[in-house]
Amino acid sequence: MTMDKPWLDHYPSNVPKTINPDKYGNLMELYEECFDRFRLHPMSICMGVTHTYNDVDKASLAVAA
Repeated sequence: MTMDKPWLDHYPSNVPKTINPDKYGNLMELYEECFDRFRLHPMSICMGVTHTYNDVDKASLAVAA
């Protein structure tokens, strides 16, 4: 058991236990990658309504316009 971070013992084997904080220059770079990689996957489910990454990407672009 990892004493200083006991939650790591509960991570699935395919979830990394560390991250590279310098991988993205800002939060939008992370979102853009997720929009591209997971376009048709659910991003959120609230009160029975599912929104995909594509839905959120399109909505955010509409708000920005």
